[in-house]
Amino acid sequence: MTRQYVPTHWNIHGVADEYGSPFYTLILPLISVLIYFFMTFFEKHPHYCNLPQKFKDRQKGYSLIAKLVAWLKLLIMMFLAFVTYEVYCGGSFNYLIALLILITSFIVIIVYAIKLRRV
Repeated sequence: MTRQYVPTHWNIHGVADEYGSPFYTLILPLISVLIYFFMTFFEKHPHYCNLPQKFKDRQKGYSLIAKLVAWLKLLIMMFLAFVTYEVYCGGSFNYLIALLILITSFIVIIVYAIKLRRV
């Protein structure tokens, strides 16, 4: 019986350069689900987050942290869904979409960092 392998990594030209067990195809969705649950927990319980400073208005600070986590959860899930789609469809990876999601994430972080400094 021959052992079957599936591509697990592609180089910049779209050629598979690493192979692994078919079990590896479950890792990316599993990681996505775990990240989703952790981010949802911190969205609902922002007081468990490592806060950058003491807030004068704690309730407003926690509200801003919860909104920041919600935005980051959305962007991370979009990115992981995009990567999962690209991996399973076997198409060439669209770096422009990945870059747009990354830039949007930095913008969200900067906007909320500015808002959090005022609280």
